[in-house]
Amino acid sequence: YVVPDGQKLQLQLQVANFEEHYVIYGLARPDSAYLKVSLDGVPEVGSGPLAFAHIQTGTGVRAGIFGDMSARVRLVLAVLSSVLVVLAHPRAVAQLQQLGALAWHRGWRPRTWAQRHLAGLGVGADAHEPPTGTARIVSVPWYPWVAAAIPVLHFAASNPHYFTARHVPIPLGAVLVVVTVGMIASRFWFGDWHRPAALNAAIAVIFFSYGHVEHALNDRINEPLLFAAAVVALATVIVGIDRATVPSPRWTQFLNLAAAVLLILQASTLAGHLTSSLPRSSVANPRTVDDLTSHLFPNGMPAVVSNQRPDIYYIILDAYERTDAHGDFDNAEFLNELASRGFYVASEATSNYSSSVRSISSSLNMAYLDDLEYRGSTTEAEQIATAYHNALAAILKSLGYTYVHLLSGIPITDRAPLADITHTFTPGGIVPSSNEDSSTEHFFSEKFIRALIDTTLLRPILPQSLLVSDSTPYSWWSPRRALQTFEILSEPINVDGPKFVFAHILKPHRPATFDRFGNYLSGNRTHDVGSLNHELSDEFSDSYDPGVPDAYIGQLIYINSLVLKTVDKIIQNSHGEVIIVLAGDHGRWRSGKPPRHEILAAFYLPGNGSDQLYSSISSVNHFRYILDFYFSLGIGLVKDRIVGDK
Repeated sequence: YVVPDGQKLQLQLQVANFEEHYVIYGLARPDSAYLKVSLDGVPEVGSGPLAFAHIQTGTGVRAGIFGDMSARVRLVLAVLSSVLVVLAHPRAVAQLQQLGALAWHRGWRPRTWAQRHLAGLGVGADAHEPPTGTARIVSVPWYPWVAAAIPVLHFAASNPHYFTARHVPIPLGAVLVVVTVGMIASRFWFGDWHRPAALNAAIAVIFFSYGHVEHALNDRINEPLLFAAAVVALATVIVGIDRATVPSPRWTQFLNLAAAVLLILQASTLAGHLTSSLPRSSVANPRTVDDLTSHLFPNGMPAVVSNQRPDIYYIILDAYERTDAHGDFDNAEFLNELASRGFYVASEATSNYSSSVRSISSSLNMAYLDDLEYRGSTTEAEQIATAYHNALAAILKSLGYTYVHLLSGIPITDRAPLADITHTFTPGGIVPSSNEDSSTEHFFSEKFIRALIDTTLLRPILPQSLLVSDSTPYSWWSPRRALQTFEILSEPINVDGPKFVFAHILKPHRPATFDRFGNYLSGNRTHDVGSLNHELSDEFSDSYDPGVPDAYIGQLIYINSLVLKTVDKIIQNSHGEVIIVLAGDHGRWRSGKPPRHEILAAFYLPGNGSDQLYSSISSVNHFRYILDFYFSLGIGLVKDRIVGDK
């Protein structure tokens, strides 16, 4: 493809299937396999061809080398640290000393700094001789505290969209106190510090790894059997250390250094998440309407001509696929019911992206993410930030709307800094709150502590009431969360003036937790382990009503009934005109394949509002059309196109 002078060619790669390994792509070599290529749907006949090819399956090391700068820094740090740990091993040190002695006798003078330093650490002395000088300090066994601290740091670093560094100090301090008490108590039993250190470090590893092992086994082993195995492992460690001789101080030096390396890696990852969020506080989280809408109104938001202020309900039904993508199942009955209530159903509607984060961030800002780069929409964290501070909410609030946000349980829509009222869904009921913002969070995070405990050996021991209280929000996939969300939507929401109600319901997205009659489907996993965003099987339960093609369709049928009851109540409870938008954010997840883009899109628009709608409207244009029709803002529509995920 010949690029005209002064113009920029942007190449975008869309992978058809998710890869299990790092994959290296490159421009394809010209050959017969790549002759039929196109740009924007137009066959390319110029010099080319232009195509991507799967060059080879790469490794994590190559991904680190060719990744962003932070990945390369962590890779270099890991390599150097690993080399230092290996060199610090007692046997490696002894070998180095022998090489140094050989070099000395062959005329290498004077001794190197490394040789003098190793000699100062007591290298070459008997393994059980008391260390002296610097070696005495290095031989102090502080690695048990690090072994207990690393899992806490790792848990926070692995869930950056749920937790931040501010959640770490209290649980970290608690585990360090426990280790301190354990070290002092076991010191009286063993009579030295080295065996208590080994014991407490081993207990910390077994204690914190329990939930991760269970998750890795993916229920292939019965939980009582796994718990019994963990107890046996603990008993074996205690007895083995009790009968062991006092380990060499040089082994303590080695373990200290290894623990320090792991601590540095975890701390650097957590610090990377923390520092990467700093520029977003000013770039991706602007505070004025003009900042949030500059991509729509370069010269500032125009004055509103219309005086009408209908209530607006924006309900996203996650992974709700268009009827022609269901295969053998015909969803026409539900669509006809919507049409009979006055909804316009876009029969060829599509999402612009195939993931919730990108799709919702785009639709709430009424723009493709490329147009939001001025706010930093490159990483997933930045895209979530642009969804928190979105143009749609800013425009409607400036028009006098009260913003009511129903929390979803997943990062993209589980916070709403711009909302006037939020609702949380818990076993104790629906909990409303006002002026929700992360800046009001305290250092004590009950959610973080409970989630961390859920990964440890305490989970099968503690009563469920201690792990999940009446105030603990339901998990995002919980059927009870979905029912409470539909419940609050069906009730009158009494606020002064017009209201904008936003609800992201994680149904009919897998896992299927309802059958077609509304009965709960019990799955083989009822809690989150290891990571709050862990991967789920294609369907939550292997058994479902044989009267439907699969569990997804069964759940879809029941969700349809809830949607119809809810829109009837919304229309009935509205004192004036009301706008209702029902839309999927992407298509259905299928095993081994990314979601498709065919989605449900249905609009209840009063006053002939649907007269100019068209069947192929995509997510990015939903509220561009609505705001222009009812408020004459002159935003205009953009070309509907499928972008996918980079």
